[in-house]
Amino acid sequence: MSYDPDRSPYDPYDPYGERDHSYGYQSAYGGQQPGAYPPAAYQAAAQPYPVQAPTNGYAIASLICGIGVFMVGVTFIPAIICGHIARAQIKRTGQDGDGLALAGLILGYIGLVSVVAIVAFFVIMMVAVAGSASYY
Repeated sequence: MSYDPDRSPYDPYDPYGERDHSYGYQSAYGGQQPGAYPPAAYQAAAQPYPVQAPTNGYAIASLICGIGVFMVGVTFIPAIICGHIARAQIKRTGQDGDGLALAGLILGYIGLVSVVAIVAFFVIMMVAVAGSASYY
């Protein structure tokens, strides 16, 4: 191999001597080559993210009202109503939020039972106090 002052040290080494790498050169293996570089590999199109069904608004409202039972006390009524509406809509439309609606229903019914128990306790206490009162 001889030194070539016109050749850049960064040119790729060609052990077979200088060849014409221009477009359309004849290959030693037959057929005309389309260019100096091999064709780009096929890349599949990027797959889109899976579409997620929206969360039912009534399910969210039911859960919020169910949590509000412990702070306000009377939000068990909308929690139960919204929970039943949400579960019916979710079955019909296939939206997300069935667990939220179920949690809101459970909390709403816990609030209903609590309110009924508290009212019953006070009624029983009033009846007991009124029945034990002695008149002078």
